[in-house]
Amino acid sequence: MVRTAIWSIEKEIRPMSFVHWFRGSNRRADSGKEHYETGLRLGRENKWRDAVDYFTKALGISPFFVQARFARANAYFLIEEWDQAISDFSHILLGNPKSVEALLGRASSYASKAASMVERYQKTSGKQCRLSFEELDMPMDQLLKSVSPEKALWIRTTNSIMELQAAAKKDAKEILELDPMNQLAQELLKNLSN
Repeated sequence: MVRTAIWSIEKEIRPMSFVHWFRGSNRRADSGKEHYETGLRLGRENKWRDAVDYFTKALGISPFFVQARFARANAYFLIEEWDQAISDFSHILLGNPKSVEALLGRASSYASKAASMVERYQKTSGKQCRLSFEELDMPMDQLLKSVSPEKALWIRTTNSIMELQAAAKKDAKEILELDPMNQLAQELLKNLSN
């Protein structure tokens, strides 16, 4: 559901006032737009990795082409390259910190990365560890040195997952401040709270 919603948001993006089209020759600007449109076509064909290449080419020609950056962020999300998606959504938010679409994309990327880490950890290790009260009171660097490598991995993984979930919750709450009726943000926040 979120994947479909993320990709469909691209269709609704309106040019933002802070965005300028490339200030070079029309030929270069047209070339960027052509790459962008090719990327959109490839996306409609579910060729997301190829679409990323064309959106990247468009951004190489026109770095302020927000629609191309947003489309690339969505494509990264759909091919589960969470860090790249987070980076592109964050880049959009630098120019427009109140972009509900970019906040939703970044929140969904944080949450998806956390979920994939949980899944990967369960497949590779599957073990849960417990910490004693003494261990809970230790500084993190001391704790990691005092436990087994398996337990240290569990601690690092759990810590990373919690940080990603907290970042996703923060973005979802910010969306709800901007758009209190946003159902996708409500659903994301509900899922993260369980």
